[in-house]
Amino acid sequence: MYRKIAVLVCLLVLSAIGSIPARAGTWTQVPGTLTQISVGGGKIIWGLNSAGSIYEYNNNGGWTQIPGVLAQISAAFDGTVYGVNSANQLFWFDEGSWKYTGTDVESIDVAAETIVWGVAVSGGVGRYDPGKNGGDWYTTPLTHIAVAGDGNVWGLTSGGQIYYFNQQYQEFQQIPGALSKIAVGFGNAVFGINAAGSVYQFDNATQQFVQIPGVLTEIEVGSNEAVYGLNSAGSIYQYDVTTQVWTQLPGQLAHLAVAEDGTLWGLNSSGQVFYYTP
Repeated sequence: MYRKIAVLVCLLVLSAIGSIPARAGTWTQVPGTLTQISVGGGKIIWGLNSAGSIYEYNNNGGWTQIPGVLAQISAAFDGTVYGVNSANQLFWFDEGSWKYTGTDVESIDVAAETIVWGVAVSGGVGRYDPGKNGGDWYTTPLTHIAVAGDGNVWGLTSGGQIYYFNQQYQEFQQIPGALSKIAVGFGNAVFGINAAGSVYQFDNATQQFVQIPGVLTEIEVGSNEAVYGLNSAGSIYQYDVTTQVWTQLPGQLAHLAVAEDGTLWGLNSSGQVFYYTP
């Protein structure tokens, strides 16, 4: 009886994902364990371990420990790296050392040296400008922010309301719908997951989120050509925006990180580190 139920559940999950052909590819393990990883692209890979120690991926295929302790780290494609410590202080890695910006945030997302956004401790969100060692702050009550290298900025409130930053008017504007997670990539690639795990893609033509096949717990986007997700079992999928088909990749992971150039890394449930070669 229990076996029949398990088989039925598996069939329902597969049906929800849609067609899932397997894709050839290889995950290569990198020595070390991390609890957080951020991929800027190429070999711009940074991570934190469970103690908050900071590591940068080096040309020898290993990790170089960087002085300091952080709670969050974010690396961009141009090599820009920012971090937040346990006191919510925002730091910029410059010329081999961490420099306090004088700004406090709960979380950040960095896409380039001039595209640095954070959720303020006191509420609202802000864009940090290293040129003037300050920022522009907005009262929109976001608890999550996601940015891309082309300047695309999106966010979610604690209730799942969706906002994007209108660059023409320099203000956040609400988009219909509700999501629990949102991921933004280069070229207006915007995807999200709602509380039930249903997956949505933002349609630039209609300015609405449209449901696409799949039930996921995590989604990561580098661009429309680099959309990846995990389901509750840790299975890994890549989405084809043209065919609307999820293709299963080998392996199982707990977290993914993808860059705009398609560089894909992940952590398993034990914190072991892997990168993917198609």
